[in-house]
Amino acid sequence: MKQVLTECQEAGDPRCEFAAVGDTRKRFDALVAQVQRTPLVLRDPDTGQKFTVDYPTMIGALLSVMYGSDAPTQVDAILTELDYAATEAKGGRAKTRSRPARRGRSSSRLSATRSVHRLAPCTTTPTTPSCP
Repeated sequence: MKQVLTECQEAGDPRCEFAAVGDTRKRFDALVAQVQRTPLVLRDPDTGQKFTVDYPTMIGALLSVMYGSDAPTQVDAILTELDYAATEAKGGRAKTRSRPARRGRSSSRLSATRSVHRLAPCTTTPTTPSCP
């Protein structure tokens, strides 16, 4: 993970969108601490179903993509998605995803959201009382 964060920092935005947050290592550590304190609630882009991302889910999603040939792209997409959700949850304006997705990036983000969603428990609501 350290190597991917270092390479992301060196590549910079737009090659690694998570680099838009500044120091990728510090933001990763802050993101981990935030998710450990308060899990994030995200929405599946296809179904609209909400799901919770806690620390084990976050780490599991990152580990599940680390060994693929597109690991840096997938890690970037997952961290960018989580950073956006975490910043918005705190009432701030996220530095990532604040502009339209670049060509090819939206599919990575969607794939990353699906990677996290597969590992996350769903959050039931009055309109979705049970999970699939």
